[in-house]
Amino acid sequence: MNDPLKVTHEPRLRASAEVSPEKSRQREKPVGRGLRRRLIIMLSTIVLMSSLPAGAQYIERVDVSIANIDVVVTDRRGEPVRGLTQDDFLVFEDGKPQTITNFSAYASAHDEALGHEPGEQSKAAVRPAAAQPRPRLIILFIDIDEIEPIRRKQFFEGLGSFFDSSFRDGDMATILSWSSRVHVLVPPTSNRQAVDQVVDVLARSERWSEAEVLRRAAEVRIEQARMDAEFASSLGMGDSGLDPQAEVEFQEWLLGEQRCSRIKRKANEVRNIITSIVRVDMQKLLIFASDDFSERPIRDCDTGPAIDALADAANAYGVTVHAFHPPGARSQLVIGPERGNFLPGTRDPAPMSVQTDRTFNQASGLLRLASQTGGLSAVGAGMSARKLDQAADELENYYSIGYRFSAGNEDRPRKVEVRTKNRSYRVRARQSVVRLSETARLRDELTANLYLPPQHQSQSPGFEARIEQITRDGRFSLVHMELSISARDLVALASTDEKRRGSFSVFVVAGRQVGDASPVAEMTHDFEVVPGAEDSRVMYGFGVRVRPDTRRLSIAVRDNISGEVSTKLIMLAGGGSSNSR
Repeated sequence: MNDPLKVTHEPRLRASAEVSPEKSRQREKPVGRGLRRRLIIMLSTIVLMSSLPAGAQYIERVDVSIANIDVVVTDRRGEPVRGLTQDDFLVFEDGKPQTITNFSAYASAHDEALGHEPGEQSKAAVRPAAAQPRPRLIILFIDIDEIEPIRRKQFFEGLGSFFDSSFRDGDMATILSWSSRVHVLVPPTSNRQAVDQVVDVLARSERWSEAEVLRRAAEVRIEQARMDAEFASSLGMGDSGLDPQAEVEFQEWLLGEQRCSRIKRKANEVRNIITSIVRVDMQKLLIFASDDFSERPIRDCDTGPAIDALADAANAYGVTVHAFHPPGARSQLVIGPERGNFLPGTRDPAPMSVQTDRTFNQASGLLRLASQTGGLSAVGAGMSARKLDQAADELENYYSIGYRFSAGNEDRPRKVEVRTKNRSYRVRARQSVVRLSETARLRDELTANLYLPPQHQSQSPGFEARIEQITRDGRFSLVHMELSISARDLVALASTDEKRRGSFSVFVVAGRQVGDASPVAEMTHDFEVVPGAEDSRVMYGFGVRVRPDTRRLSIAVRDNISGEVSTKLIMLAGGGSSNSR
């Protein structure tokens, strides 16, 4: 079950509606039980603030008017093509040609003339030197419990080779695993030894995944139903009412629903891992390895929208995703492949056609994700290791191209295509770009604020957040919040009745633990300020319905006239005591 976060507020607070010197100290009880919006806790973020070194840089504001695309160019033999210039490329957005405004070429220490067509050596001599690659944050997201030991070892040896080839001074890496939620195995670090130690442990680990345990339990129930029916028949009891086939169908349905939910939740959590690191000023690369990331795990479940939302987030923030299905084909018996769901057994090997269908069903979302974000993908441990070698080489040999977004169409993916004027070259890049609206970017930054607060908090509009009390609400807790906002920091426009009116919005997101964050709730409120009340406070109250183990609230206040935003991180201590910063 997903856990709801619910925000309640009273839209007619007397102290909020009109602020005067006499009324500025009045405080209205903030929580109303009438207006509530149900939100589902299914997002994810990771702890970075305590782990990044003191010298790490953050992006407080980025130029959202420029689309930046990393591009890999190879020749017919698959070798990288070096030495191209801005004039060698063509960029199209939704089929319309674009003017390139930013261009950088990155190359390894090899001779940059390598990979040119005959006759281009003299041209290469006048080309600018390769740019210095930026420091990189490499995120490993590992979800491959169901894999044979020899293939597990082969894949993680490939990861070790990837780091040997690509990890430089200034780079950082973090390792995350997933089992119903995100687990941080290695917080972001530049210590190669710490990364190597965990990779070695993962290479040698042998454990059943939660999905495997559920499937084996289902298999036991199916076998028991069959044996009971046979026993009843042997005693001449006729139809015992036990239907093994009905049990098979029920277990397939139940496991299919669980599988569908797990994949959607996994995609949402990876999406928020991406948005949580938006402030880190490094080139970002996600290596995503999973044994099940299907586009359609069962007939009535389409995980495509969740996978596309993940790809859109990666494209919006310039993150390339390399996606792998290391287990490859497995020979366990499969029950009911025509339904798209799979129950492994041990009695007989599955036909090769069924093995293939199952493998590409489980890998289909990974292939889709890598293709959309300009990354590499592979099925099988050996092929994954070879693609990791290629990914390491491409980190040293690529082009970065930027162009200015056209107006409108915010928060929607725009199809992008990059070509070279030499048609014999092969170009790989992300398939779409997204220009985020200010509201969408604010929502992502507020989620990031749960575990990676900015180094310099914004000062306006200035506000204080106070937890009045925490009460029980069924199985959940209701956190009663009150905000005190400086009226001087809010823009209020004059009206005909001598009062000045303005509007602000409050955004709230909650987190229980590492790898968990809710969607962002938004509340908008109008206020009035009478003459002489400029130094007063605007009081605003609301309630947040969360699980009892919730530990963090990230709150932002935005002046809807000036557009200024400030944020605070509120820590919920056990038992209802609290503090804010």
